[in-house]
Amino acid sequence: MKKSRILKMAIVFNQIMIAFIILMVVCLVAAVIHWYLDPKSYSLVELTQGFNAGYGIGGFKIHRIEPAQDTGKVLLNQVSSITIILLALRGVLFAVLTILIFRSITRILKSIRSVKTFYDANIANLKYTGRCMLLISILSFFNLGEWQDTWQINFSLPLGPILLTLFAYVLAEVFTEGKHLLEDKNMIV
Repeated sequence: MKKSRILKMAIVFNQIMIAFIILMVVCLVAAVIHWYLDPKSYSLVELTQGFNAGYGIGGFKIHRIEPAQDTGKVLLNQVSSITIILLALRGVLFAVLTILIFRSITRILKSIRSVKTFYDANIANLKYTGRCMLLISILSFFNLGEWQDTWQINFSLPLGPILLTLFAYVLAEVFTEGKHLLEDKNMIV
């Protein structure tokens, strides 16, 4: 009974996270549209991590007064249109892949709750999660953007996404082995 309650909580958590990510995408798209309508209104918004590689699009900081132009701060009103599009596309891709992962995990949790743990669908969902994480790892490896008429390209080794990719594939193999053991048990009975 306790196991089922924990699984139910995990499923609800996944659904809340999916809703939150969708809300964040809507806010991102609205901000990009607003930026195109009035880019000067973003003179107080700083892209705090520049164009660093990694999962996500970086952090933002809102200043109370406009910083001096030569401080090296990447302000959104100084960034080119193509960079805004690249950042938004990057954010949407990460969001879509993360939603797909949460949906896949939710399907796995639901089948475990109905005592169908070592089945082909779970193995396929784990491999699917691994492929999504692999794409996230590739996207996290680099980031680029144009600022002050110079293109900046940054690279990073995304250990978190790489480890989660490996974990998903290893877990798929464990589930495959569990499926074979379950088939052997059913043949004996």
